Amino acid sequence: ILTQTAEHLSHVERCLFADYARGKQLLSLKNTYLQQHNISARHFNAIRVQLDGKINAVISLRDRHILRLKELIQKTTASLKLKKNPLILRKKQQQLQRLQKKLQTLLEDKTQQKVRLCFGSHRLFKAQFHLEKNGFSSHEEWKKEWQRSRNSSFFTLGSKDESSGNQTCQALPCKDGSLSLQLRLPDALQQGKYLLIKNIRFAYGHSNILNALNSCQKRHDLKHKKDPSYIYWGQPISYRFKQGENLKWYIDVTVTVPEPPSCTHSARGSIGLDINADHIALAETDTQGN
Repeated sequence: ILTQTAEHLSHVERCLFADYARGKQLLSLKNTYLQQHNISARHFNAIRVQLDGKINAVISLRDRHILRLKELIQKTTASLKLKKNPLILRKKQQQLQRLQKKLQTLLEDKTQQKVRLCFGSHRLFKAQFHLEKNGFSSHEEWKKEWQRSRNSSFFTLGSKDESSGNQTCQALPCKDGSLSLQLRLPDALQQGKYLLIKNIRFAYGHSNILNALNSCQKRHDLKHKKDPSYIYWGQPISYRFKQGENLKWYIDVTVTVPEPPSCTHSARGSIGLDINADHIALAETDTQGN
């Protein structure tokens, strides 16, 4: 059922991006999509927010990529004057042409406000042209992995005004300390209204999730009593369901964790910690900086 949910919602996201590429406003498509794809309003909102994030990321990275390409073109152009070997000179000229072509494409996209997205990743898409090199025995095997990659996750958007911090996916605390998730399914699946996933325990942050749920319950109770202090309670809890390469499903939960109180004192010196790939470096200084 999770796979079917991911396939359907991922398809809706790609349709929404296609409409965005045609110049349509995403918010104006909400009612049409609810009827056309048989999803709830919260399903659409989560897909729209997720797609907005991807589009904004592409726009932001494009500006940085343009600056980087300009620097590379400048360096490559300067290095051409130093190359005397005809073979190396030809190689550098070809490299310069590729960089200039990439830069021209990005500048045109920016002028036309065009966003390019590849659902499933560019790397995996290009793998179909070199199957053996990328570990595929046939195009059918590649296509199966391509479809899995494009339909391997979905997102449910949280809101502190909603019950349990999320209308689409609600965590229910159990007496043994575990959680049960009640996931609202798209009506298009015809698999019932909800999917119940029991006995969930998070190795990290489980207590933070419980605290967030308690805050949401506190908000609900105070609001029911018409206590105006309810506005200080509640927390959005968002869930992302992801299928790994082992075909198992994983759940990421996003909550706000309160900052711990500061416990540093400059008069006692300081400790610096550098976390590297293969080691951790620690430096300690006293109050005099030694």
